Amino acid sequence: MKAAFVATTVAIAITSLITPALGASLRCSLEQRFVCAPDAGCRPPPGGTAMSYVLIDTDRKTYSRCDGRGCESYQASFTTSGAFTNIDVPGRGMMAKLGADLAFAEVVSIGLVLIVSHGKCQ
Repeated sequence: MKAAFVATTVAIAITSLITPALGASLRCSLEQRFVCAPDAGCRPPPGGTAMSYVLIDTDRKTYSRCDGRGCESYQASFTTSGAFTNIDVPGRGMMAKLGADLAFAEVVSIGLVLIVSHGKCQ
């Protein structure tokens, strides 16, 4: 019984150390982007990566995509799986994943084209 309690306590402590703190606001810079189309594979976007970033607010449960024209905010759900936080934006064709080291990946679909971005949050 005591061994099970110790194992559970250690597992909770490790998870809290490696999982990004929910209840925080984060700004994620998108440093790398690829456009993936059925007939062309995945390539950097024409004209390079536009200056953009993402704001994640787990208190308000919002996910905002921002660029030079402003931000569009969406309701989102946040779930933890191991060392990652999964971010789902229902009905919008987008999802993101946040690592314990605050590395960030986002996938957005526009029709059958996927835009895959990677970056870092702070």
